[in-house]
Amino acid sequence: MLSIDDDIVFISDNAIANLVAYKVNHPEHLFASANVVNHPRIQKLHNQYGAALPFAPEQSPTDQTIDWRVNNLPTSDVEEVPDMAEWRQPPRYKHRWLPMRGAKIDDCPMRSGLHCSNQPQWQCAAIAHYTLFQHLENRTLSLDKEG
Repeated sequence: MLSIDDDIVFISDNAIANLVAYKVNHPEHLFASANVVNHPRIQKLHNQYGAALPFAPEQSPTDQTIDWRVNNLPTSDVEEVPDMAEWRQPPRYKHRWLPMRGAKIDDCPMRSGLHCSNQPQWQCAAIAHYTLFQHLENRTLSLDKEG
């Protein structure tokens, strides 16, 4: 059985072939899964390996919201967010999430994974997706390896 979700933002060219090859070569494993962004269990693993990057919502209006590339974005003026209560609410108008360059994932609530403050937080999901975009742009993902 193959299940594909309706909110997928990226599938590498060899993803399905690699999953099938892995399952064929490892019949002892009941399940094979993709490296899923925005999944609580896998996000904790991403954080442990240092894959997650800190981002904060932009606080001023812009019409520059089409380009997905993170390297073209300005740096956020936010340097640290100790907990969710201190995180500035994203504005209601269309905005970008800006990289907190110079900060570590420990400097934002995402350090606890997608369940910041023991509650699922859409802000952490936004950070997970922007992290994926940054790694895609910088080619710092291992897209074609088994295992």
